[in-house]
Amino acid sequence: AFEANLHANRLREIHNSRPLSHIKDNISRPTMSILLPPSIGYTGIYNPANSCFMNAAVQCLSNTRELRDYFLHSYHSLEINQVNPLGMKGAMAEEFGKIIQELWCGKYSYIIANQLRDYAAKRHQEFVGNGQHDAQELLTILLDAIHEDLNRVISKPLVPPIEDENRPDEIIADEYWRGYLSRNDSIIVQLFTGQFKSK
Repeated sequence: AFEANLHANRLREIHNSRPLSHIKDNISRPTMSILLPPSIGYTGIYNPANSCFMNAAVQCLSNTRELRDYFLHSYHSLEINQVNPLGMKGAMAEEFGKIIQELWCGKYSYIIANQLRDYAAKRHQEFVGNGQHDAQELLTILLDAIHEDLNRVISKPLVPPIEDENRPDEIIADEYWRGYLSRNDSIIVQLFTGQFKSK
């Protein structure tokens, strides 16, 4: 109990000694008695309407260390694919990079990420409006959109049909995988893409 009181008192001291940035006075937070000052790794995403599904997906990706560091170092800006017809000429990757940098700069208590949902809605009409949606579905869409914006393959080769009759699974899988990688190469593929075998 003593340690808990000591911790609570320390939080109050911090709260009273430093101004909070990027907090709007008109937002009610009835469950939060103490707001901490902004610090690196503790920035939230404001949930207007029913956007918690989007924020869950973004925070998940934001806390994937290798992906976070890639965007924090702005490597994505060097790999924008402007000619990929499946991409958005870098708009999704740039917006996601901006969000990652805002989440990890330590300047804000929270940010607003409406533009990201607007970009998703341009390609997927089900995200238009303020309805609730599935976070995993949006996560898949975000990964795909970011991949297409950052795909290093400029001219995708045609992959010949693969014969899978009476051949070892390992060889067939390797040929499919090499065919996929000949058309897809990005940080998203490196971190999140793999093969599954169904029975």
